[in-house]
Amino acid sequence: MPDSFRHMTFYLAINIVVSGNYAYVTLIHPWFGITLFLCNIDISNPKEPTFDDSWYEICVQDMEVKSDFLIMACENSMVKIVDISKPKAAVGVGVMDFSETGVNSIAIQGNRLYVADGINSLWFYDISDLKNHDIMGSVRTPEPGISVAVSGNHAFVAGDSDDLQVIDISDPKKPTRISEVKLSSQYEEDKDVAIAGDFAYITNGSHGLQIVDISDPKDPFITGSVGSVCNSTIPIFNGITIHPVTFPGLDNSEGGLSLGELTWGSGYIGSSISIDFPQDNGGSDDGWWNYKSGASTSFRGVAVSGNYAYVTDSTDGLQIIDITDPTSPFIASSLDIPGSVAQIAINGNYAYAAVSYESIQIIDISDPLQPRLMGKKYIGKYVEDLAVSGDYAYVACYYGGLQIVNVADPEVPFFVGSIALQGYAQSVTISNGYAYMAKKRSGTIEVIDISAPGNPRHVSNLNTPTYATSDLVVSGNYLYGVDHFGLVVYRSLGAQTQ
Repeated sequence: MPDSFRHMTFYLAINIVVSGNYAYVTLIHPWFGITLFLCNIDISNPKEPTFDDSWYEICVQDMEVKSDFLIMACENSMVKIVDISKPKAAVGVGVMDFSETGVNSIAIQGNRLYVADGINSLWFYDISDLKNHDIMGSVRTPEPGISVAVSGNHAFVAGDSDDLQVIDISDPKKPTRISEVKLSSQYEEDKDVAIAGDFAYITNGSHGLQIVDISDPKDPFITGSVGSVCNSTIPIFNGITIHPVTFPGLDNSEGGLSLGELTWGSGYIGSSISIDFPQDNGGSDDGWWNYKSGASTSFRGVAVSGNYAYVTDSTDGLQIIDITDPTSPFIASSLDIPGSVAQIAINGNYAYAAVSYESIQIIDISDPLQPRLMGKKYIGKYVEDLAVSGDYAYVACYYGGLQIVNVADPEVPFFVGSIALQGYAQSVTISNGYAYMAKKRSGTIEVIDISAPGNPRHVSNLNTPTYATSDLVVSGNYLYGVDHFGLVVYRSLGAQTQ
């Protein structure tokens, strides 16, 4: 009888495939029957197999191996393809979306992949050339990526929790995380990153705008921040500390009530906060002045131009922040925009705001201290993101694909073209006559020829390692995307970022 060895797992093992010195095992909860995740076991020493936690995948219900690729059927209605030629640096290279039908099981015979879906259909795919994919390189981040910006040889990725990752992309085939900086936050979905000079500007949801010094990418640090509370401006610095400020109704010879340094909890600037401030009463310490905020505000998108950062606010429209001194930013002006403003783009003397659910609005910022609404174009297809180049705004709509608006006359914008997408648009970036569209619940990035804005044309799809790319940016000859995996580098059809 052959020798046998046992390796204990915490849950019930229901499926296993082996490739080289690794076994890939799916585990199920012993009580609830829920498939939890796929784990990787190094079996190079069969007598002492060990877990390899360099990567994992959740909700895997079936899997097959073809040469250096692991193909998985997942409970979220996706078929995922992972390059496991380097098991400790596995890379997702493609996703097939079965969200409309579901997926039950897969099988491989020769160069054909068979997929049984959830409505009694069988699908066939040619997998003879899995190595010919669109991904140049990738790197995992500790948290799912939400936003990405690129400057020189570095990419800056804001995750959904509390850090900004700095990634060396000097070799796009081998991007490497080199540092991170902790932001004063917990879980936040509203994040955006803009780079200007030696500073990164990060919107951080209810925690306002944070400014990070990136002059030394290996040692970034927060240099200043600013937030908004209940439509009243209160400068916030160093993440969690309020320095002397002026509050309505509190006057003294110093121009306001001097608080010294007051720690504001964990730096939260959001809803239902209540703080008692000592009242200035002729030098007396008697009495208290109560300040309460019942409003919840969230900084979402950011764009930088000159000495100002333009920040979208989920409740208060547009905030224009003076960043002349990055260590002491302050809100210089604001503009109320009805609706929840998602993203912002700057082109010359105009800002273009994407208002969720409905429209884009054009703002004259020739005088940043006195911004003025100029024009509005109703779209009504759940506006998610926009990019502007020349006389055109390219608008990503959750339900409406790509909408192209002529903005040559900022007071009278009008539609010139559109193109529907398979999936739900989430992000758009443009480069050298092409628009790149990231989509929710889709294993592809859609590439659209916009050289004739009135007649946009689908060119190709780029396969992605996961089903949800959050943000895209083009730099040089490469397209950079972030998803729940981390940073992914793709070949780009454009040579210059617009």
